[in-house]
Amino acid sequence: MDIIISLTSVLEELKKSKYIVKSIPVQLLETDKKINEILDYCINTSLYEIAQIHKLITIDMAWLLLGFGIRMATYSLRLSNQKYFTNGLFAISMTLGILDIRDILVVLPLYCDAQKKNKLSFKEILKQNNEFSSILEAFINRDEKDKSLECMGYVIEIDENSNPTYQRIW
Repeated sequence: MDIIISLTSVLEELKKSKYIVKSIPVQLLETDKKINEILDYCINTSLYEIAQIHKLITIDMAWLLLGFGIRMATYSLRLSNQKYFTNGLFAISMTLGILDIRDILVVLPLYCDAQKKNKLSFKEILKQNNEFSSILEAFINRDEKDKSLECMGYVIEIDENSNPTYQRIW
């Protein structure tokens, strides 16, 4: 599977939609499923291949991956699903060095919250022992007040289907 061609294809399909800002439905969108498939493949490649893929990620792809990461945090919260949790964090890791680190850090409280509430594990991402895993570990080790949802501008709200969802308040 060519990851870059697959991500480009997903981006082309999304040009007219507002995937990143859409409310998060009860079930995964087809786009979420496609990106999960792409990331399942990517996670199982060598570190060298991942590094090569990372070099080819465009800014548009990075924003798509960050948006996907935010969506997967919500699905991790709702469904207590380790795969969505890990894939979301991996997607976010692929944006490191492309997006501003502050855009990445502001999303990490969602994962800390989902992890605490559903006993999910950071282990798969932390064992990669790379720059992102170091950033994630440092974030996890912050004082609770410095990694809270509120500190980073989020709250949990209940959507029209009575499902929890993370909402940005600033």
